[in-house]
Amino acid sequence: MTEMNLETVAKGNYCRLEGPRNQWVIKTEQAWNIFYNALEKQSNPRSPTPHVDFSKYAVLAVFMGQKSSGGYSTEISKVLQNGNNLEVHVQESSPSADACTTMVLTQPYHIAKVKKVEGKIEFKYL
Repeated sequence: MTEMNLETVAKGNYCRLEGPRNQWVIKTEQAWNIFYNALEKQSNPRSPTPHVDFSKYAVLAVFMGQKSSGGYSTEISKVLQNGNNLEVHVQESSPSADACTTMVLTQPYHIAKVKKVEGKIEFKYL
């Protein structure tokens, strides 16, 4: 397996996505616009959708789910290529029981782009 270069497109703890942990593979401009609009809905001011050349790249996105406090994070730590297949490693962390955290709803996410491949993409949570 070969480790691929990945470039963070967006990362944070506050977005407008809802629901449980999820991941997406986005391969078209249309799907990217729909996804990013959902991520940014009701943001004021709304940031413009980052440009991605979908003839060369795919976008990988991970969402940890909504959490009841701060101190949570999710990150695509590395992407391994095996032929036409990708293995996406996702590192998640949560606050320790005695940690002092903000009492606010958070939605940790990480979005990165990688070279486009045509095979299977598997997410592994570590």
